[in-house]
Amino acid sequence: MAAAKQKTTEEDFELIQNVEGVAFDEMNLVEIPFSLLTDAKEARSKPVIEVPLTPDGSEALVSNARSSLPTALAERVVLGLLWLTQQQNGFKTHVVRFPLRILVEQYMYPGRFSKNRASGAFMKRVEEEINRVADTRIHSKRWYDKKLQRTTQMNAAIIDYLQVIHEGGRNSARVVELRWGDQLFNSVRAKYTKALDVRTLLKIQRPLDLRFYRWLDRQLATKRVQNVESCQNFARYKLLMRGQKIDRGGRTASSYIVGKLRESLNKLNDIGFGVRMTVQQDQSDYRLVFEKLNGNANEAVSIDETAEIVREFQRQAHDLPKNSKPRKIPESDREEASRWLKDYEKELAIWLVKRCVKLHKKSRQGEQTLFRFKALSFYEAKALADWEREQEKKLKKNGEAGQSGAANVEEAWEAYRFEQVTKVREGMKAKKLEKLEADAAKEVEEEILKAQFKAPKSAMKAIIQTRVEEKLMASAGALDEENFYRQWKAE
Repeated sequence: MAAAKQKTTEEDFELIQNVEGVAFDEMNLVEIPFSLLTDAKEARSKPVIEVPLTPDGSEALVSNARSSLPTALAERVVLGLLWLTQQQNGFKTHVVRFPLRILVEQYMYPGRFSKNRASGAFMKRVEEEINRVADTRIHSKRWYDKKLQRTTQMNAAIIDYLQVIHEGGRNSARVVELRWGDQLFNSVRAKYTKALDVRTLLKIQRPLDLRFYRWLDRQLATKRVQNVESCQNFARYKLLMRGQKIDRGGRTASSYIVGKLRESLNKLNDIGFGVRMTVQQDQSDYRLVFEKLNGNANEAVSIDETAEIVREFQRQAHDLPKNSKPRKIPESDREEASRWLKDYEKELAIWLVKRCVKLHKKSRQGEQTLFRFKALSFYEAKALADWEREQEKKLKKNGEAGQSGAANVEEAWEAYRFEQVTKVREGMKAKKLEKLEADAAKEVEEEILKAQFKAPKSAMKAIIQTRVEEKLMASAGALDEENFYRQWKAE
């Protein structure tokens, strides 16, 4: 802001202090955006008369055919109007009358025009924005009615009318009168509002930064964490970000959006409270977590656990060095790795990747390279059963004596079991194998139901796979674990 370089006078301080006591935000206008992020020039050349506020378009911001939707300037205009009305009549009446210059110089930008008055062209832009706001209706199912204590479906206008009372001239001010829309007026009267820090707002220059700040200030005022499941929906319908890169969707849109939010966080450093934005990149539409921090510095952290799991697969299956430059990850690999994350969580997923690759290399197809992460699914259940078995063994207390021999026999048993199961599975017809697996699943589910025990999803898979392997080995006449150990000791 150009004014930031000017020396603030005593009169400027008085103007700012005058607004500080009455500055507030109306919460519906934070949750439901009412203006675009574009400027007046773009609004005139490419007028936009409707934008959706939800993915399905059931909620929207709609202007009449006379003009475009309000532009970025409208956000400061409406905030200034709220403060001016509060100062003049405490929102005791819907109607407020004022010189346009007072709105601009004392409520929108107090202290900015101490040396030079606001230009006639700028005053005209402000009046134009008031008219655009008056021309616009909010159609939303998320309008909160504090008296009803719930969200409601709403079709309303922020401003009911704007009337020019005095045209103004070289030696006289242009005076206008407006009437607030009933629903916004009622919401302010019901105190569905939040105090704002004027000095902070005056430091914010860019429209996106202002909108982002108002949202952060609202969300983190009473809680330390706010989750956003879709960065693309957040950008499109909460911030009204628009453009070709966002329209492309996928990781292109997500990366662009996160880049813009990072820029905003950098601009918003040291403005009252610190925020950490954690970007979870395990899906193409990134998820965001905003946390309130002690201090004023903002942070942005990226987490891509699906990429970590896929890169572990690349290291294990392709002998990729740990310090090698990250490769572009196919979306199909990301989708499969994302499923593993949901089913097993990161630590177990990485263990299973290593185990699956090891099982593949021991199999008859071991010389063939696994090019896609999805190829691990053939070994997934077996690897999961191995992990479950290892967890059970860790719980058993073994004496120190004979531990070395126990390790050897365990390795021998694992090799024997894998060989026998693979041989039977490969020689068995598909329908017979499907029936065997279905029978094993039914047996396990009945046993768990009878025991009134709720097993985690990963544990259920492991138990069923173990039962399948037991049946396969029994059909082959192979030794069970107890007899294998007895024979090992005898040898």
